[in-house]
Amino acid sequence: MSGIIVAESVRKNFKTGKSEVEVLRGIDLEIQKGEFVSIMGQSGSGKSTLLYLLGALDRPSSGKIYIDGIDISGMSDRQVSRFHRRDVGFIFQFYNLVPNLNVEDNIMLPVLLDHGRPGDYTERLAGLLESVGLEEKRRFTPRELSGGQQQRVAIARALIMDPEIIFADEPVGNLDSKSGTDVMGLLKEVSQKYEKTVVQVTHSAEYAGYGTKVINIKDGVIQPGAFGES
Repeated sequence: MSGIIVAESVRKNFKTGKSEVEVLRGIDLEIQKGEFVSIMGQSGSGKSTLLYLLGALDRPSSGKIYIDGIDISGMSDRQVSRFHRRDVGFIFQFYNLVPNLNVEDNIMLPVLLDHGRPGDYTERLAGLLESVGLEEKRRFTPRELSGGQQQRVAIARALIMDPEIIFADEPVGNLDSKSGTDVMGLLKEVSQKYEKTVVQVTHSAEYAGYGTKVINIKDGVIQPGAFGES
């Protein structure tokens, strides 16, 4: 086992009334440190479910998931909370910013939730604001920003704790094409600059191409030949 992310025979079932639906049907994959992996698939294919399992936002019905050699599927709730705060960052389609906090405070939120000292992150915060192009808007609230700018804040927030892995669920799904292209370019740039492993979910072949590897999933199964370089 050499990958920073490894899934072994992962299955996920959901109950709907008296019946049970199998969403993931035996997923095996390995992602290496520093890769930018795009998971592609149509709606209902299981791609977002897989992302949530890899990020410990949900637990598999069976199988194992290892992050840097640690079996996250066996973690306690307390261990999962710590894992989310320190080891991974998340970027979602709808930004999930706190409306009444400014850009700087939204970025620093993970530090405060982890009971860190904001003063220890002053230099990193300044570097991230520069990387995402928001130095001039650090005191703005989300309502004063465009959608693309809000997603830039979310990217900086995902990086503030210096996690090894960034998970992104349709990171440009709520943006127009120009803003989406800009944000994808930024995500690729920061993944290289900060040497992060990035796993994104997308239904777009164009946006999948920003990664170094593409995994295609259909009906809960990874398709043959899906581990191609983009």
